[in-house]
Amino acid sequence: MGVLHSEPGLPALYLLVLWSDSPEMRQHELVKAVDTSLWARERLHVVCWPGQGAVAVEQSGLLLTTLGLPDPHLNAAFVSRDALNANPMVRSACSFYHDRGHAFVLWVPEESPAAAAVLRASAAAGLTPVDVEVGMARLVAEQTIDAADRPATPLGFRVVDDAVTHADFLRVARGFDLDPGLLTHLFPPALFRAPGAQGLVAYRDRTPVAACWLLRTGAVAGLYGVVTAAEHRGRGYARQLLQHAVGLAGAWSCSVVVLQTARAGSVFERIGFRRVCRYTVLVGGGAERQR
Repeated sequence: MGVLHSEPGLPALYLLVLWSDSPEMRQHELVKAVDTSLWARERLHVVCWPGQGAVAVEQSGLLLTTLGLPDPHLNAAFVSRDALNANPMVRSACSFYHDRGHAFVLWVPEESPAAAAVLRASAAAGLTPVDVEVGMARLVAEQTIDAADRPATPLGFRVVDDAVTHADFLRVARGFDLDPGLLTHLFPPALFRAPGAQGLVAYRDRTPVAACWLLRTGAVAGLYGVVTAAEHRGRGYARQLLQHAVGLAGAWSCSVVVLQTARAGSVFERIGFRRVCRYTVLVGGGAERQR
């Protein structure tokens, strides 16, 4: 299990309860919901990581996480949207990962007041932009499928709550094209038993064809790990799974469902998600210049 450290005075990101009853939730609420869920997801991965060396450190305006492996995407730092002091934050991130000898990624919310300064400080420290992640959200109450658009072959769904469904989730997750051992660590049984977390597997007959997991944080449901088995793609299975997941979020009394994606935004837009924010993702090698 991983270790969490935090400092007093951090923004209260994890207790967010959306207060708007309007059908058109204010933009800043949706953005905050995306940030909230993203930070909560990373902290949960650290807590549930079955190996050694997983740590999350929260400082003012910065979340630093590592799962103790050299892959930069398993060592992620996140800049808070209301952060102000760019240079100290970048120095802290570089020092944290340099001391561990790990490459890492730094997520910078593009719309934040300090974004430009953080990107300049990151460039000076030797970090390189590698991707843009889009934060997306949709209200649970929105209806996006007409009766005439119902799938010809409805899928069945099961919650990941035993060894069989966990094995089925991992079988589908091979679609991420990751090492099987790493998949086992990224999606351990503890992840699906954690408070507010739930895994879902979609079945065609008795064959697992798609999977995802959700994380409830206040009135926000985060949607993660969405994947269709390689041999079953192009048949609309992910869309059915996502609609089921949104329904589950409604049963939890959540107001909004959020996610982040770098490649599949159009897929989510077709079921009612809209783009509400962006993150520049930079990579560092763990040996950046300290300034």
